[in-house]
Amino acid sequence: MAKAKTGVPGVLNATNDLAVWAETPPAHLDAIAQEHWTDTLHAFSGTYTFDQIDLSSFSLMCEAWSEFVRASAGLKKEQEEGVSNGIYTVTKNGNIIQHPLVSVKNQAAERYLRFAKEFGMTPAARAKIAENQVSTVDKLKKYMG
Repeated sequence: MAKAKTGVPGVLNATNDLAVWAETPPAHLDAIAQEHWTDTLHAFSGTYTFDQIDLSSFSLMCEAWSEFVRASAGLKKEQEEGVSNGIYTVTKNGNIIQHPLVSVKNQAAERYLRFAKEFGMTPAARAKIAENQVSTVDKLKKYMG
């Protein structure tokens, strides 16, 4: 299992082990965010370095994911019930407007992706990390060689 690269033991666990952190999501997160917390930290385990200080931002990312999922589910339910088409809705006055949950969903997706980039969880972010690692190795070879 991956160990956090640094971190101060004691707040979440004494080992700074991602697998242990994965099993103890913060209590303030709802069930969807807690599940995302656990699944994502397990996915990181063995491949990613994580500091304890990163967990606050990671918590916000999980909250954004939960908001995205709940907004998507709300839109889907209303679409299935014929209340709206999942994108637009009709006001009491008969005006057609964008469904408010579409804005919630879009804003949550934007926030999530901002955090995902910070944590190297997008293809572009991973490519950049790999590129930087190769560059560092090349520099070391030149220096050593």
